Amino acid sequence: FATNGDFFNIVTAGGLAHEVHMRTYFHQLVVGLEYLHSKGVAHMDIKLENLLMGKDFQLKIIDFDQSQTKEDSRIVSAGTSSYRAPELMDKNCSDIFAADIYAAGVTLFTFKTGQFPFLEIEKDGKVKMVYYDMFIENNPEFWEMKAHKMGKKAADFFTEDFKTLINGMLEKDPSKRFTIQDIKASEWYNKPTLSPEGLKFHMHRACQRINQK
Repeated sequence: FATNGDFFNIVTAGGLAHEVHMRTYFHQLVVGLEYLHSKGVAHMDIKLENLLMGKDFQLKIIDFDQSQTKEDSRIVSAGTSSYRAPELMDKNCSDIFAADIYAAGVTLFTFKTGQFPFLEIEKDGKVKMVYYDMFIENNPEFWEMKAHKMGKKAADFFTEDFKTLINGMLEKDPSKRFTIQDIKASEWYNKPTLSPEGLKFHMHRACQRINQK
């Protein structure tokens, strides 16, 4: 059902080389999450490895073993390191849908850069996210630092509309974090995407290159 593999392999091999490809697949992820949330279900473990590319080159969300419903009396899902929201890491999550938005924001960042925005590390028995304080307290410096690590200029590589979307999705306060509606209304989200036929044409060639490596 997913002969083209998972998005971890696709992203790390450079398969999403153009922003229109990233945006098209991000649209599909958002539509999938919107459907789940409309049914009262949160995935709770969105990450590259849990996104597959079907034989039709469409994105498929898999692995629902951590999923929870809004009726659950207790949130037990832990998510995955470096993808999960701060409140999941701190075990005080109260909004499962906001947690999904955060993980989707990390996923979009990896679509663009092939890297995590933040890394979880354990020190002195405590878990913390490296660079998250900078992201919250000195956001321009965070974006400059990330671009520099990639050998890019922030102004050239990270557009203002992309940064606005990521900033909203990775907001520390779940009550202020972007909703699905905020995402769909954002400037970056509303830029061009590919039709199913166009996506198939471009990604078929990309997957061929990846499989030949």
